[in-house]
Amino acid sequence: MSDLVAPICATIIIWWASTGALLWLVRQSRALRYGAAMVFTLAAAVATLAVLPLRDMSTPLGAYAGFACGIVLWAWHESMFLFGYISGAR
Repeated sequence: MSDLVAPICATIIIWWASTGALLWLVRQSRALRYGAAMVFTLAAAVATLAVLPLRDMSTPLGAYAGFACGIVLWAWHESMFLFGYISGAR
C-alpha cells in the first residue's frame, strides 16, 4: 500500500498544478499567451521525441517520465484550444 502513495500523490500534484498554471495563462495578455504557445509547442515536440526511448523502460522512472510527457502533450493540446489557436476563441 505504501508503495502506491508516492505515485498517486505525484499524479495528483502534477495534474492539478499543470491545470492551474494553464488556467492562469488563459487569463493573461495575448503576448504572454503567444509566448507560452511557442514554449508549449517546443516542449510538445521534445516530449514526443522523448517518448521513443521511454517506451522500452519498465522502471518507475520510465513511468514517471512517460506520464510527464503525456502531461506536456495534454498541456499543448489544451492550451492551443483555450488560447483559440485550434478552433478559434468562440
